[in-house]
Amino acid sequence: MTALTKRQFNLVMYDNGLLTQVKELLSQDERTQIEFDSTDTITRLHPTVIQLAKDLGLTEEKVDVLWTEALAIN
Repeated sequence: MTALTKRQFNLVMYDNGLLTQVKELLSQDERTQIEFDSTDTITRLHPTVIQLAKDLGLTEEKVDVLWTEALAIN
C-alpha cells in the first residue's frame, strides 16, 4: 500500500478515536517515539504500524480500511 504522510496517519487515528491511544503507546518506548517523530511518511508494513495495530486490537482488515480512509485525506 502507498505510504501515508504523518498528517494523514494522525488524522485518521483522530477521526477513529485512536489518536490518544496511539500517542500513549508510542510514548512507552523512547526509540519508537523518536523514530515516529523523525519521519515524514509511514508505511503500512512497518514493524511499528504492525505492533500498534496489535496493541490496539485491530485486525489487518481494519488497518487496511483505516489506511484507505487515510489515503483519501488531502
